[in-house]
Amino acid sequence: YALERESLLDKAMLRYAENLESGESAIDQIIESASGSSESLDVQPSPIGWALKSSASRRGLTKNQKKYLTDIFLLGEQTRQKADPDDVSKSMRKARDTDGSSLFKFSRLSSKKSIPEANSTSDNDDDEDDNDNDDDLSSEKEYHRIRDEILNEISLNHPIIYDSYNICEMVATSKLPKFSIAMLQVICRYFELYILN
Repeated sequence: YALERESLLDKAMLRYAENLESGESAIDQIIESASGSSESLDVQPSPIGWALKSSASRRGLTKNQKKYLTDIFLLGEQTRQKADPDDVSKSMRKARDTDGSSLFKFSRLSSKKSIPEANSTSDNDDDEDDNDNDDDLSSEKEYHRIRDEILNEISLNHPIIYDSYNICEMVATSKLPKFSIAMLQVICRYFELYILN
């Protein structure tokens, strides 16, 4: 009667109770067999850090990339609109020089992860100076934030920016003629301006 209704769990509990009472354990047997076999196989232990993922080699940013990212960061400071790293990474692939040629080689483009790292060094320089008067400036910052939000909604956004170029500044300093006609046409299409053929 008892054997017919004994489940697998019941059998395991009875076996465990027998092992506890007798003092035997399967672990001792495993250790003994493992120590005997390790001498015969001469297995070397794995080196420290074997499970860690190897890091890929990091390449630093080129001068052009640093300049481009710094320009984007400074434009964000002027307009008070922080650039999205994903958008900046995509815009770097489309970035053109004044003559319309590609600004970067495709193999050397930054990932969106490296863009916040490049901007964080510029952010950290500014953060140290701002810690002094946080309490006094909080209400003033709130006022400026609300004011800027209203101005952004009702007015034209200046400076006018295409890629990393500040068009307003280039017009003021007479540097706009440096662009090729093809590049100027691309800029006009970007801003949806009508172009005569």
